[in-house]
Amino acid sequence: MSLPDTLTSIGENAFRDSRIESIVIPDSVTSIGANAFQNCQYLVYATLPNNSSYKIIGDNMFRTCVSLEAIVIPDQITEIGSYAFNYCTNLSSVALPSDLKTIKSYAFETCEALTSISFPGSLETIGERAFSQDTNLHDVNGLGVVNYNVTKRTIGNYAFYKTGIRSLKMELTTAYSSQTIEIGNRAFNQCSELYYVCLWGKNDSTLGTGAFSQCYGLTSLELRGFSNINRDSFSNCTSLVSVAIDMDIRSTDVTINDSAFYNCYSLTQVSSACGTLSILNGAFENCVQLRRIGYPKSAYGLSGNNKIQVIGDSAFKNCSSLEEIDLRYVTEIGQSAFESCFALKSVTIPDTITTLSQGAFIGCTSLENVYLPSSVTNISSNVFSGAKIKTLTIVYNSSDTYSIEDGAFYNCTIETINFTGTSAQYQTIISSAGFENTSHHNDVLLPTNPDVTFHYNYVEA
Repeated sequence: MSLPDTLTSIGENAFRDSRIESIVIPDSVTSIGANAFQNCQYLVYATLPNNSSYKIIGDNMFRTCVSLEAIVIPDQITEIGSYAFNYCTNLSSVALPSDLKTIKSYAFETCEALTSISFPGSLETIGERAFSQDTNLHDVNGLGVVNYNVTKRTIGNYAFYKTGIRSLKMELTTAYSSQTIEIGNRAFNQCSELYYVCLWGKNDSTLGTGAFSQCYGLTSLELRGFSNINRDSFSNCTSLVSVAIDMDIRSTDVTINDSAFYNCYSLTQVSSACGTLSILNGAFENCVQLRRIGYPKSAYGLSGNNKIQVIGDSAFKNCSSLEEIDLRYVTEIGQSAFESCFALKSVTIPDTITTLSQGAFIGCTSLENVYLPSSVTNISSNVFSGAKIKTLTIVYNSSDTYSIEDGAFYNCTIETINFTGTSAQYQTIISSAGFENTSHHNDVLLPTNPDVTFHYNYVEA
């Protein structure tokens, strides 16, 4: 269908539910109302007007046009409305205009035939579920290219949920410019073909809850500028092998939130270059291949302070391959933090710790050396329950508040206990309920003011 070139506007619902097969809208048209072509199930091809006044594709304009295969969008368009091409299941080709700034929510959701798309540098916002469930959308280009005057690129909640995207590279921090990346909740959730993610943004860049959770094919991840890795961000990415966390300003602190890498069974190493690192509840729980985290040199060549400061509840629970971790700067170790870390060999508690939480090292059966400084005044129940320890060193604190709770070392096998304190103090501790059912073969009483030197052996991956 061709419309007259004297036409200047098309009203809301003008062709809705009609049987038109093609439409060429003349350049004289400056406005098109919402729902204008919605549910035109026989429409195959459409051309929009090219003039400086027509800049917004309205909401629902081509929604459920299930036969639509191609659309010509002129360069002056700056916004594509909500549901504009929603459920256009045969739409296989879209050329986005060079001046586009906003793609609103659900705009291209369930466009199952769409295989590739290129985003212009002008784009600022991709709305909620904009490309959700485009299962054949494999190639996404231009997400990492922005114009100099664009300060932030936002990808909304569920924007690419269950798409076929294979690789995502957004390097928005370069020697010449720096932009913020904002990725919404579950934006790339269940993108099962996604194997590589590289996100480089300014230090205020953000990741939403579950942003990449259940991306089962993801193997490699590089993050720069994300000081807050949100809850469940990469949980259940069961093929993820390596993670590199970097900050432009190396003194910037980083928080890895609850369950951020939960059930990443294949993860072997996390390297970081930042200020302090806080690892919250369950952040790496069930990462059974994880061997080490936060060491100064890594396969990525990153360097930095790497000071782990907070370790939350169950943070490394069931990390059965974890061999070593630097605790020098830790101020808090949560409950069950290292439960069932069967390969963990050495634990040197720093003098910044006063309390060892319940079950912190329960079931750690390969411990060779455990050092508890005088700053530790409370050893909670089951801290080392079921552990096997070659050498346990306790620097006794004679404070009235000193306590070893019942079962702290329950059912432990300890070869040697080095104790700094008096014989009477030692007998009081060793006969307490804290050491119930514990076997120990060699007891050594050390001077009350021992000279202890710490040695940390960093191992390159």
